Amino acid sequence: MPFIMLRLNFFQALRPSHWMHGNNAQAATQTQTGPVVGNAPAPRKLSAADIQRVEPAGGWLSHLSQHAQTAQASSRSLHGLYALQSHKLEAAHLALHGFGLGDSTEAKTLHAMAEQLQAARFKTDRAVQPREMTANAKLSHDVRTVIATALTRAGLPAKLAQREAKASLQQASTRLLNQRPWQTVETRLQHNGREYSCTLIPAGQMKLGAADIFPQGYDNNGVCSASTTETRHAANLWLSELKDDADQTRFKGIRHGILSPYGVEDAQQRQAGALQRATEVATAALFSQPGTLQQALAGDTVTLRLTSTALVTPGLGGESGMLRDQVGAWRALTSAPQPLTLHIKNADGELQSVRVNLEVAAFNFGVNELALKLGMGHKESDKLNLEALHQLLGPDLKPGTAPGGWVGDYLAQNPANKKQVEIMAMQLQEIWAKQSHRSDGGEPYKAAQRVAMLAFEIGAVPCWNCKSGKDRTGMLDAEIKREAIAQHQGRAPSRPGVALDPEMRELFGKVLTQGGNLEVQAYNTGAPGNKVMKQLPFGSLLNLSYARRVGDVAAWQQAQGLSTLLKS
Repeated sequence: MPFIMLRLNFFQALRPSHWMHGNNAQAATQTQTGPVVGNAPAPRKLSAADIQRVEPAGGWLSHLSQHAQTAQASSRSLHGLYALQSHKLEAAHLALHGFGLGDSTEAKTLHAMAEQLQAARFKTDRAVQPREMTANAKLSHDVRTVIATALTRAGLPAKLAQREAKASLQQASTRLLNQRPWQTVETRLQHNGREYSCTLIPAGQMKLGAADIFPQGYDNNGVCSASTTETRHAANLWLSELKDDADQTRFKGIRHGILSPYGVEDAQQRQAGALQRATEVATAALFSQPGTLQQALAGDTVTLRLTSTALVTPGLGGESGMLRDQVGAWRALTSAPQPLTLHIKNADGELQSVRVNLEVAAFNFGVNELALKLGMGHKESDKLNLEALHQLLGPDLKPGTAPGGWVGDYLAQNPANKKQVEIMAMQLQEIWAKQSHRSDGGEPYKAAQRVAMLAFEIGAVPCWNCKSGKDRTGMLDAEIKREAIAQHQGRAPSRPGVALDPEMRELFGKVLTQGGNLEVQAYNTGAPGNKVMKQLPFGSLLNLSYARRVGDVAAWQQAQGLSTLLKS
């Protein structure tokens, strides 16, 4: 089969009618104790109904619901691993069908592997063992090899077949993740006898009526972090909210992936995509302020201030270019004639134009090991941060100076939270004066956390992101919620870089594991777990301070989940 026809068939096959799905029939008589490759019963041919069905009794979506319902559900369970492996096999089926090889010997091999795995899922759930983690890596390799073998037999050179197998598998995985329903994540946690609710609303569930608010609808689906060429929608866009047991909002903001669709090679198309993504984030920010949104829908011109806090490291893996695309998109929106016109689907599902005076303070704080241990990227970031701090705090950033800028405007109203705002503003001044955001210092996210919380306290919308919107972004989400709960329970704002005491370590572990981040990560990859939770060689030379900030090994492992098995 000519290669050009293989490529054409692959992209045509990304329609849902071509999807393959593992067999969800009754359990086979033979069960396995772990991930399986090898001989299996002869597979049956699947119908379109099989292909598109998401079974309520199994799969990664049901595993997510288990996390939402039970705080003790393990993120490193055998069934969770099976769900990830099922996703890989389903993606492999889709890839082969896309190349027109759905009836090949290799497709039957994949189907046999899926049936064995489905049978094994009927074993009682338990913690994953190291040998099963190792077997998972073998399964991933075997799946790529099966696809490459099919392509080689179809006429592709071996090296090209290997590359195409890897690329097609990633594309198929991304499409499957994006085509499944993305639902609102609601979790609860308790601390010192008080209960808190954590709600994470994906873009496709940001609704005033039956449809989501965006001009190009999500149809209840999502855009996962691997969607690097997506130019219609922002990647991994969520509204994150924390409420206390009196139903009072303690924090609310918008989290997302990098605005740059960095997989697009053409610079003009990539920048246009970044502008579209930024427009969606601004629209989500307006949605997060219901009162302001209703004024806009009523015909008023409204002011929308938001902080954009990126968490990338310029100079690492192309993140410099991604950051420039993101900042360029914000500048394009804010430099356009104001008021800016946004388009929102109202409660009747009608597209309505609203007028917004948009102001954006755009920050970037590198928070990974290369930034905080090796000093990468700070020079480029701090040019951006200085401008943003002037917007937020005014031109004089000396510690103890009465803040100007947005904070000064807010304090002039003599608000009830004046003292809290003044403390956080002073802490940001101190962080900047000492340049302590350039090192770990016992608190990697010290500057980013205070920018986000200060923005919320003064009525602006905090937005934050890393490259993917799931790991570094999720860690900042947890740091914010830990601090917001602590302050709600009477603690003063924590001092930058001061070690967490035992109670705060316990609270941090709860937020990391029960605050909704595991579910967001699984929507993006097929498995829960944060890649920030890792231990590198050379101990304190490279490792960040999270082992000390979390303290508890069980909480660490639960937050880490199955992230070590994931590439994206």
